[in-house]
Amino acid sequence: MRAAERHERVFLALRAWAMGLAVFACACFSAAMEPVPRLPPKTGGGPCEYKSYPGRAEIISVARIELPRGHPGPPHDTYEVWFRFIPDHPIAESHGRVDGKPQLLTLANSWHPGPRFLEKYGIAPGRVFPCNLKVITRGTCSPRVFEFPGIDRGDYFESKTPAKGG
Repeated sequence: MRAAERHERVFLALRAWAMGLAVFACACFSAAMEPVPRLPPKTGGGPCEYKSYPGRAEIISVARIELPRGHPGPPHDTYEVWFRFIPDHPIAESHGRVDGKPQLLTLANSWHPGPRFLEKYGIAPGRVFPCNLKVITRGTCSPRVFEFPGIDRGDYFESKTPAKGG
């Protein structure tokens, strides 16, 4: 086989390989350019929708608790406050029915309230407060949320460090 024929065969083999590579690249690029099917928006964590059920919350117990050493939390004594929700009307959603089971009242950040918070809002066993139970109807947020119109669960006055020198 002469050198010229060998060069031509190598050239043809390289050209065929290059054309195959070009076809493959075009196919990949073409597939990447196809529109992606639109999926419905996810609601992971929100937006969520709730149905509200008005009722009353009866405080059934208030007890001082010890947090474990080194536990991140408020710089004051903490109290577990348990209440029972009594709806004004039947709750339609099965996952929203609390059937008089004790519920824990915490601050909005999940901390337990302190003694001055309990005093400020008049929280004590036997007291009854207006309360709304919000039951989720759409999304993946908390399935039940209790709201107390007369108690500001975001009132962290007790946890604030007093100003120095004043």
